[in-house]
Amino acid sequence: MRKFYIIEKTDDEEKQIWQLKEAKINEYLTFYSFNESLEKFIELAKDDESSRVWFHQNGAFRGSMSFEKAHTALELLHEEHIESESATEYLVSKSLIESTSTKKEEDKEQQVTQEITNETKIYPTIVSSEKEKTSKWFWVLIWILIVLILICIALTSFGIYKLYN
Repeated sequence: MRKFYIIEKTDDEEKQIWQLKEAKINEYLTFYSFNESLEKFIELAKDDESSRVWFHQNGAFRGSMSFEKAHTALELLHEEHIESESATEYLVSKSLIESTSTKKEEDKEQQVTQEITNETKIYPTIVSSEKEKTSKWFWVLIWILIVLILICIALTSFGIYKLYN
C-alpha cells in the first residue's frame, strides 16, 4: 500500500495551495486547486489500488480516503462545482474522508498522553502519623495538668478552711 498526503496551506504570496507528497519521499508536488492534487493522486496510485491519501488542513489531520473513494470524490466535486477552498470540509461532510484515526495514531496518542501523565504525576508524600499522636497526647497532658491544678486549689482551699474553723 502506498501512502500519500495532500496538505493544504498558503504560499509566500498568500495564495492557497495543495501539496501532494508520497510517504517516505521528500518531494512535494504543488497544485493551485484541490481537484488537481486529487487527480494526480489517482494517477500516481493507479498501479496500487490499495493506496490511501491522508488530508491535512490548517496544520491538522482531517482524515483519509481510499483510492476508490478518491474517484467518487473527484466526480462529486466536478458535479457539484465545489470550490477548492471548501472541498475538504465538503468531503468530510459527505463522509468520503474518513476522519477516524488508525490504530497506530491511537497508540501514539495514548503514548503521548501517558508520557505527559507520567511527567505531571505528583507522587504522594508520606506523612508520619506520630505527629497526630503527639498532638493528641499533648492535649491529654494539658487537661490532666489542669485537673491536677484544680484539685490542688480545692485541697488547699479545704485545708485553709479546716485550719481556721
